[in-house]
Amino acid sequence: YEYAVATKLLRDCLPNDRPRSPSRSLLSALFVSAHGPADGWKRWAAQAHMVRPPQCYEEVGDLGTNNRMTEAQRDARRGFATLWRRTRSALQDRGWDHHSGSIHQLYVTCGDSQRLQWAWIAPGKGVLRIRLTFRDPTSHRAGVARIGSTTLEWVSQMRPRDVKVRRASGVKTVAEVRISMEELFSDCRTAEQMEERLAGTLLGVLDAAG
Repeated sequence: YEYAVATKLLRDCLPNDRPRSPSRSLLSALFVSAHGPADGWKRWAAQAHMVRPPQCYEEVGDLGTNNRMTEAQRDARRGFATLWRRTRSALQDRGWDHHSGSIHQLYVTCGDSQRLQWAWIAPGKGVLRIRLTFRDPTSHRAGVARIGSTTLEWVSQMRPRDVKVRRASGVKTVAEVRISMEELFSDCRTAEQMEERLAGTLLGVLDAAG
């Protein structure tokens, strides 16, 4: 119960563009303060405000995997998560739903798109992966062909490939676009430039697919 209350307090005190799901380890700040829970959560909230987004590719850091992450890797994920602000705003303007998987990832439900059903976007190990689930095989083939012929000035070429993923309904074939983050952010020197580049890339892929 105490952690549920703590989570609500922290979500209420953080700005809208900050990650909205504090971890148990971070929530523990509520209970270690010698001055009581209120002082603990205020101190943690102040630290959350200080999450520094990367300013260039070299500052992205090691985003780790979902197994046995270090605190440095968690910090890198929190920093990267701040770069989705412009993308989230653009998706919201289109009326497309989105939410986080792991804190640095995005799931997008593609609303009224004719071909595309939803997408999963995951940065990690120097690569931005965009997995696309189409509504049917015909839409899949057409979407993959359109993406393959689409060019973005900051990416040399996008080569979607078919990958098989295991889901509750069975094995399904989806399309995956892999983009080098070093290439993607090669000329970025501010977080704002990185935000803009991410938004332009994802929306470019979704528009081509849809």
